[in-house]
Amino acid sequence: MKKLDWLIGLVFIAVGLHCLVISPFIVAGTTSPHAYLVHLLYLCIWILVPVCLGSIVYGVIRLKINNRKEKASKKGAP
Repeated sequence: MKKLDWLIGLVFIAVGLHCLVISPFIVAGTTSPHAYLVHLLYLCIWILVPVCLGSIVYGVIRLKINNRKEKASKKGAP
């Protein structure tokens, strides 16, 4: 991918995060930057936890698949 493609993707992600954070910010009726940053932090944590758990599960599954392939290739080799 070109750098422009990455930039466009990052802009979309930033706009999406901003839209997700601004709605509770407005509903709460606060106007302080601290409240905005707190909501942004909470959102990032809620996004980070499932991503980390999914990555761990994916890694464990890949390890098991690779171990099975190695054992199968060792059994077949003379």
